[in-house]
This record gives sequence, structure tokens and C-alpha cells, in this order.
Amino acid sequence: MLMRYLILLCLLLTTGISDAQEPVWTTYTNTNIVYDITQSGNYIWAATHGGILKVDKINRTTEVFNMENSGLTDNNSVVHITTDEAGNIWSATKGKIYKFDGIDWTVYDESNSAIRSINTYIRDILVDKNGVLWAASVDGLISFDGTDWKVYSTPEIGTYDITAVAESPDGSIWVGGVYGRLAKFDGVSWTQFNSSNSGYPDNKDIISLAVNDNGTVWIGCSGDLKSYDGNQFTKYSNENTDLGEGSNHDLQFDSSGNLWFANDGISMFDGLNFTNYHPVDSIYGHAPLINSFYMDDSDIMWLGVLAINNYTQGWKSPGLGLASYDGDNYSPIESAQSVLRVSKINDICNGPLSSVMIATESDGILQYDGSIWQHKLPAKFIDLIEFDTESNRIWTAENGSVSFYSGTEWFNIPLQVWGINSMVIDNQDIWFSTFYISQEFERPMNYYLKENGSGLNHYDGVTHTNFKIPDSGIQTEIIYDIVKEDKSQTESSPLSLWISTNLGILHYQHDVWTVYNTENSAILNNAHNKLFIDPRGYLWAGNSKGICMFDGLKFINFSSQDLSDVTSISMAEGGSLWIGTSTGLVRFDGKDFIKYNVGNSGLPDNRITVVHPQSSNKVWVGTEDGFASIDINDQPFNYTMEIYSSTSDIKIYPNPAGDYLVIERPEGFDLSGVRVYNSAGILQQVYLNGNTLDISSLLRGIYALRINSEQFYKFIKY
Repeated sequence: MLMRYLILLCLLLTTGISDAQEPVWTTYTNTNIVYDITQSGNYIWAATHGGILKVDKINRTTEVFNMENSGLTDNNSVVHITTDEAGNIWSATKGKIYKFDGIDWTVYDESNSAIRSINTYIRDILVDKNGVLWAASVDGLISFDGTDWKVYSTPEIGTYDITAVAESPDGSIWVGGVYGRLAKFDGVSWTQFNSSNSGYPDNKDIISLAVNDNGTVWIGCSGDLKSYDGNQFTKYSNENTDLGEGSNHDLQFDSSGNLWFANDGISMFDGLNFTNYHPVDSIYGHAPLINSFYMDDSDIMWLGVLAINNYTQGWKSPGLGLASYDGDNYSPIESAQSVLRVSKINDICNGPLSSVMIATESDGILQYDGSIWQHKLPAKFIDLIEFDTESNRIWTAENGSVSFYSGTEWFNIPLQVWGINSMVIDNQDIWFSTFYISQEFERPMNYYLKENGSGLNHYDGVTHTNFKIPDSGIQTEIIYDIVKEDKSQTESSPLSLWISTNLGILHYQHDVWTVYNTENSAILNNAHNKLFIDPRGYLWAGNSKGICMFDGLKFINFSSQDLSDVTSISMAEGGSLWIGTSTGLVRFDGKDFIKYNVGNSGLPDNRITVVHPQSSNKVWVGTEDGFASIDINDQPFNYTMEIYSSTSDIKIYPNPAGDYLVIERPEGFDLSGVRVYNSAGILQQVYLNGNTLDISSLLRGIYALRINSEQFYKFIKY
């Protein structure tokens, strides 16, 4: 009898990772959403959602400071920025204030300042002519003279929720807060202004403050503007003036003393009349929303702009970045980071001609060919993206429909469903699952996911069929993910799908359902967020407790604190397993789990949405707040297979084999599950005709033949 060999199902991994290089990170953050702007010398500094943007006013070159290359920690979203007379750059993120002297960064937070907590929102910052820092926050007005920290709150100002701060020519500090709270500090005592003691007009929240050279205080609010000349308050609105609409913010003065500020456009007040400006963006063909405004020392306006109004359109607006405007000419700044106009990345896949394609929250698809970035489907939600190599089509899922790109134009397939959360393309057949979401809360963009789905769906180009999952024995129609198993070497093998639900993992093949849950298997949790099938055909599943692997016979669990709340699973060509979680990125090198987060890597955010290895040395990571690429020398694993002698009714011959291998089996034995793997565990392309396996395409070497989940054989190709 011919000797046969059963391969141990749990392959023992040994690795050459010691030869791998440290990963090189490239971080892509959204510097196109600009929150605040200031000037220092010939440079414009902008606080953006993706870090600090520095612009040379003369040649318009840019530099970006983020967590990857600066002293920023925990968060790239810089909300306010200012300068002092020494040229230091002061900036604020949530719960932190930074000082940058051009070389070194100093960080002030709850551990070394009067900032109460990491959750303290900083709403405005100012460094006065004496070098004292003033920070308006939700926990009061914070001051720092270089030595001592102080906090002023309700007793001094009338509220602890401070929104704006400004300095007058005499050195007094003016402070605004919610409900129209206004106060002045002369260095010794505080004076509060309200309707009972000074005729302050109303209780609208104060958004912005500015004081001109003669000491008149200007107060920006939503829908109106107020001034105080030391004796009385005057109120301006679009009811009694030509004041533009919207919230009046970023008040400041030009060299002639005219007041400038932003609202739905830009407004100027010369002391008598209001003039409104609406610069037109060349990309969108209409006046953008002015998110931030600054008048430099040459009376050039600098604008942080958004494409449209966030709320009236019902979706997150792409940022158009920083632009300059002289009253006639509108000129956007092209920064190195300007490719990303929204922050959240929903999906990533390989595209045609070795490109990578990135699906964004509301700005369509970004495609990168290694040198040039291109936008496709501008200003559109893309939930999922997949490139089908057989049809050479790009497929996307957005809201309740699926689209494909033929190479010249897009075609949309309305499926009359709401919210596609997983999708598999099989030639031109679409398998997908849906969820229902409620939009009856506050604003249209605030969707709340409901635990309600419609099961497994199939669309063959003509007919939409819904497979009721209760037919499988599980009484739920909630599906989190669907993956397609690589087809067997036999062309007649039926489609094989793995489906994760809130009550277990399902395998579906040719109308046959197999259920795996905590009652009949070793999985630790029934609900699995993500599924992945590796090149060996092994199933990986991620859940709130970790990950598990199914080798066709049994589940093996991997649990650790670093693997909680898995959001994505994938494997690089070299064999590294990459795992996205809500708290960072994890790489399994066959031996150790290595955790990356914003503190030790170039990740822009810890909340991973998708991990996609483009090749053995390039990995793309999407997050809730930007994306990153990783260049890494991913060394292939050496799979050590322990071979045991075994006997069975299956015979294979000849061994060693040439171009063909014969599988002798009992009558009626099903060979549809036959697969061949090389010594690295990679699935090989071979063809089965009856009981004869065509292995002519294989290189010389040792291979594993899988008959089914329990029987493996070793053979040698010569």
C-alpha cells in the first residue's frame, strides 16, 4: 500500500520576521477642513482637521504638521491657532494647548496646566501683548503668564462656558460666553455687561469678539452683530441693515479700520454701510461656506472653505481647504494633503492597473496609481468598493443601490433596499446584505443603526432574490459580513459563501446551510463583525472579544485586550495577518501580536475602518479620520508541517508525480472539495477531471493535497 501522510491541521508557524524592516508610514489627513487661521511673518498658519498647515505667502508652498512629524499627540484635529509677538505658534486641540517655537513643541494638558481634562473643549485662544495666554473653554477662561495658571468662571464672567476672547488697545481682556454673557477684565477687576446694567440687547451666544483702535467692542452672534462704544450697545441685523445671513464669526480689521468678518459669505462694514462678498469656487461653481476667515497684514483675505452647508444638504461637506481672496480673485492653496477632502474612509480595494481605490464617506472614490491621485464620483457616499478582475469592473455600494464602472462610464443598479453593509461580486452576480437605519433624530446626517436587516440578497442582473435566513435554522436576518470562498479546482463547484450574523456564522453552498455558534463550536461569541478567508482557505472571524480561525474542522480562538472590537481582517502576500480594531491596528507575524496606535505609528486615528494589503510590501489603512499607507518588508512565513502516517480508503498516485495525479476513492466519494497548497500554505490553481488532477502548472516542490476538512496528503511534483 502506498504510504500516505496526514498533515496536522493546526500548522505550526515559524517566521523570518527578524529580517523584516521597521514599517515606514505615510499619513493622509484632512487638512481641507480649516478651523482657524493666523499669520507669523511671511507665513500663514492654519488649524485644520488634519493638523497644522503652514503656507508661504510668497511662493505658496506648504508644510503639514501632524502626529507623524510634530509634537501633536493623540489628535490631529487642531481647532484654534494664534501667534505671539515672539513668533511662537500656539494651537489647541481637545484638552490640550501646544506651543511651537519653530524647533521644539511644548504640550500643556491636565497633567501640567489648569486644563481640567482631556475632554475640555478649547473654543478660542489669544496671547496678549504682555505674553499672557488666554484660552476660552467650556470649563472657564484659562490664563497662563508663563509661570502661573488661573481659571475665571461664573463669579467673574457670569458663566463657565466661554466662547470668545479679545484684547483692547489699553490691554483689557474682553470675554464672551453662552447666553450673551459679556465681561471685561482690566487686570485687576471684572465688569459684567447684561440687559439690566448696561442695556445689552439679548441673550444670544457670543461667537466672536474684536476691539478696534478706538476701543469699540464688536460682538459677533448668529444672525446679528453688536457694537459697544463704552456708553451704549448698537445692534445690526439683516432686518435693519444689509448684513449678510448666518453666524458672524472671525471678526477683525483691515489697515483702514474697516471691520471684516465671515458668515454665509464675507461681510465688510466701513462704519456706515455693509458690503457682502461671495467668492465663487472654481470646482463647485458656487459660493462655498466660509468656515474660517483671516485678514493678513497686506489686507489679503484667507479663507477656510467647505463645499456646501453641512446641515441644509443633509451630509458631511467636503472641505475645499485654504484659499486666498483679494476681493476679486479667489485662489485655492494646493497642499500636499489636499487629496483628502473628507475624513472617514469606508473601504479600500485594489483597482485596475495596480492602482488602489479608497471609498470615502461623502467625496466619492480616491484612486492612486503610484504617482497621481484622482477623484471619481465626486461628492457621493461610497460604503463599499470592489474590483472584479474577471469583468474588469469597479463595483460600489452606496445607500440602497449598487453601481459599476465599465471603464468609460458609471451604471447604477437601484435595488430598492436601504443601506448595503456587505457585498460579494461573483462574475456579474451580486450577493449582499442590508440594514435598516433611522434618520428621525435631530439632523438627516445623524443616522442611527438599528438591529434590523433583510437577510441574504442575490441579484443576477434581472431578478432580486431575498434568502430568508430563518430557513437556515437561525432566527435572525441581521448580517454583518459576507465573504466568498475561492472556488474549488472543479469548474462545476457551486458558490460557497460565509456569512456572519448576530447569532452565529453560516456557511451557504448550493442551498445547504451549515451553522456554527457557541452551542456547537468553540467560538467565544456568536456575533462577528468581519470575516476573511486566507489563501489556504481558512476562515478568520473578528468579534468584540478577539478573532478566531476555522481550518475546516475546528475553531481556534485568539483573545487579548489588543484584539477587542475587531473591524477589519486581511492578510498580506507574505502571510502577515492585519487586524483593524476600534483602538488601533494589530499585526500578527506568525508569532506575536504587534499593536499600532496614534502614539507609536503614523496612524491618523485609532478607530480603524478597513485594512487592505495591496502587496507584500504595501498596506493601506483607513480610519474614521484619515488614512495611512505602510511600506513594510513582509517576509514570508515558513510553514512547518508536522507529517503523520495514516491509512484511509483514499489512494493517490504516482508520488512523486509529473503532470497528473490520480485520486482513487470509494464509489460515491465527493471530490468537489479538493484543493492543493504549496509549502507556504498558498492555494494553487489546478484542475480536476473525474478523479485525475492536472498539476502540470505547478513548479517542482512539495505540495499538500486537501481531500476534505479532515484528510490531507503530501505529494511531490518533479
